[in-house]
Amino acid sequence: MPYFLDTIVAVSSAAGPAGRSIVRMSGPEAINLAEGVFSEPMGELSGFRSLDGTVAIQTPGPITVPARAYLFRGPRSYTRQDVVELHLPGEVVASVVCSALIDAGARQADAGEFTARAFLSGRLDLSAAQAVADIIDAQADAQLRSALGVLDGALARLCRPAAETLTETLAVTEASIDFADENLALAAPDELASTTRKVADDLDAALSTSGRWSSAESEIRVAIAGRPNAGKSSLLNALGGVDRAIISAMSGTTRDVLSAPATLGQNLEVMLLDAAGLEAFAENPDPLTLAAHRAAREAIQSADAVLFVIDATADDHDADERLLAEVVELNPRAPLMILANKIDLIVSNTPNDGCHALTRFREWACSRPSLRYGREHGTHKGVFPISALTGAGLDNLREVLAERLGSSAAPKPGTLLLHSRQRRGISTAAEATRRSADMFGTADEITDIAELAAVELRSALAALAELTGQVADEDILSSIFARFCVGK
Repeated sequence: MPYFLDTIVAVSSAAGPAGRSIVRMSGPEAINLAEGVFSEPMGELSGFRSLDGTVAIQTPGPITVPARAYLFRGPRSYTRQDVVELHLPGEVVASVVCSALIDAGARQADAGEFTARAFLSGRLDLSAAQAVADIIDAQADAQLRSALGVLDGALARLCRPAAETLTETLAVTEASIDFADENLALAAPDELASTTRKVADDLDAALSTSGRWSSAESEIRVAIAGRPNAGKSSLLNALGGVDRAIISAMSGTTRDVLSAPATLGQNLEVMLLDAAGLEAFAENPDPLTLAAHRAAREAIQSADAVLFVIDATADDHDADERLLAEVVELNPRAPLMILANKIDLIVSNTPNDGCHALTRFREWACSRPSLRYGREHGTHKGVFPISALTGAGLDNLREVLAERLGSSAAPKPGTLLLHSRQRRGISTAAEATRRSADMFGTADEITDIAELAAVELRSALAALAELTGQVADEDILSSIFARFCVGK
């Protein structure tokens, strides 16, 4: 999005009847164009001024109305250009005046272009620019307070110390390459390992204590995780109401993340994600297995809730516990429900003792700390018996899941709420930083792994820079500013 040097204009107040509507201009000709319709001169004024007067236009017919003009001289304005606001009586008058200013030489502003100019001129970083849209979209007090905090630099303050430490570490790492023949002891590998590991821990902690920004239009994502052949695909089909996934007794049938829409209690629409492949990770994985594992991790990390499916008929559940621990680490804040699937087989295989078998399974589950305390804030309470085949327990699952999604959707005051793009950026930076820490931790000399560690450090820095807009893809900028209404 180029930084236009022409003068833009738009009605910046909300549509609808109002006692006052606002026409905003920004650019080198803003003052001259405003003087063409406003009764009082502004050209000699400096700084911030407000003036009472009248606005008069001649086409499509003569109109004269009382008005107040606000002058913001650049570079101490929102866009760092000269900005003029005309406050007028009513939406229709504002629309007519805006059209007259366009006829006089101004250009109709694009959606979000005033804030885009603030970003491109260095007045705001990208996180603060996005916070402006969040303030407008806020539907709850916690959302508003989080957006105001980000606008005040909360996200930048989170990223800045990490970026500074990683920059210093990268400088030492690259210097060790440049002066490899000088035998200079710039730093010890274990020292750099400790430094970078702390950065990764701090970034992970920021993610775990932050919430997710969501609006009424946001898609609610529910990930289904568990060991192969636990019944994840059957559950996806049962909750979604269509045979979206192929079902087979052979484990590992699903390699990609499948999705299907579903309706929960109170007509809550969600998108189900079958995170198959999370456990499919051998010592020498093939590219397909690696891709499946990566996709499953991303599905769980992005989920608003997680359903962890356990095969209740299995003899050994130690692997379930290990996989559950990984799920908790990937997404520690999303509500979790642990589902004991295939209870129909427990009853059918032991017709005289089916209830006792299910009771024994529940007793085992309650005795396992990882299952009993799987989530904070009471979002996990026990194990839910279901049968994806017969539908037993699914109505209760839908109701409880809808209730927990509803309670988790209301963020606590003071929580930093992050968009998916921002969470991905922090997660990417943390993972790259941790990989560099692992390299430093196993090296005898920095030069042994300097080039590879430098790649990871640059990757982490690039992810952090993208959050604040120091490095920004044009598609990302367009998607952010497209959320704004015209005039903001």
